[in-house]
Amino acid sequence: MLLVVLTLVGLVVTGSFGIIGLDIQKSESVDFTKHDRHRFDQRQVSQTLDNYESLYFANITLGTPPQSLRMHLDTGSSDLWCNSPQSNLCATRSRRCNVSGTYDSTASSSYKFLNNNFNISYLDGSGALGDYVTDTIRIGGQTISDFQFGVGRRSSSPEGVLGIGYAINEVQVNRGRGSPYQNLPQRMVDEGFTKSNAYSKLDLLVEDWLGLDL
Repeated sequence: MLLVVLTLVGLVVTGSFGIIGLDIQKSESVDFTKHDRHRFDQRQVSQTLDNYESLYFANITLGTPPQSLRMHLDTGSSDLWCNSPQSNLCATRSRRCNVSGTYDSTASSSYKFLNNNFNISYLDGSGALGDYVTDTIRIGGQTISDFQFGVGRRSSSPEGVLGIGYAINEVQVNRGRGSPYQNLPQRMVDEGFTKSNAYSKLDLLVEDWLGLDL
């Protein structure tokens, strides 16, 4: 299978790197991590992603015990959010949320409610509103406790979103006029998984250094 690799890269002044690599399967395998390894003194955690045309999906778990979800990876937003099974969209008989999954806060012993100010919208007209909460997230073999994310009580998309943009673009900053919180890229830095809040995409042996657009 051809393989697309998304890496979260941490660059320091000495030239050493900390990397979390997310392997995106397409068809016919090429090990881009091995291909690029000679350039980096790296710490790396690999995770397989699903690719559907121009969309990339990461498999994560939330809560205790873990609840499995498939998240749409988005470099243009900064919040991770997922649907509640009781949301207006997911509670219908059409079972539109079954593929990507939902997060049930009542089934997690590590869930904590923060506020009900989560309200996000996208350029395509989709969006979600509901609660900000914290819980345990597991991604790429790593575990982060007390991780903040949104839970959609009302939404227009069956897909949860994993936003990996800068924290300054979080909706509680732009819409709620609040302070930024530590989103996933920043928490990876804080936990020592990467050395700075940056990432790159290696696509079919072509490397593009990215800011906010994948």
